[in-house]
Amino acid sequence: MLKSAYFSSGGFPARYGGALSGVLDIETQDPLNLKTVSVGANMVGGDASTSWALVPDKLSFIGSGRFSRLDVLRALYGTARDYVSLPRSADGAAKLLYRYSAAGRLSVTMPT
Repeated sequence: MLKSAYFSSGGFPARYGGALSGVLDIETQDPLNLKTVSVGANMVGGDASTSWALVPDKLSFIGSGRFSRLDVLRALYGTARDYVSLPRSADGAAKLLYRYSAAGRLSVTMPT
């Protein structure tokens, strides 16, 4: 949920040691007003994510999940004799974000 990113590089004169510096300014979107759904798939797995404003400017839900299985690769490239069973993984996360005042937010995150 990246809105913009700006990198500024620069340096200081030799009298200050000739030090180099840089600034990376990252701005994210406000999830309290977003309505997005994203789904992806590849040869070994898939993922889905969503950000949904349940009550505009007050309450939103952000969730994601992904999984991977090597069954298709085993079928394409042969047996999995290096493993007792084929590796699998699945994970996800959910977050409720509540704005209780103009400057105050409360979030509850639930990993799965």
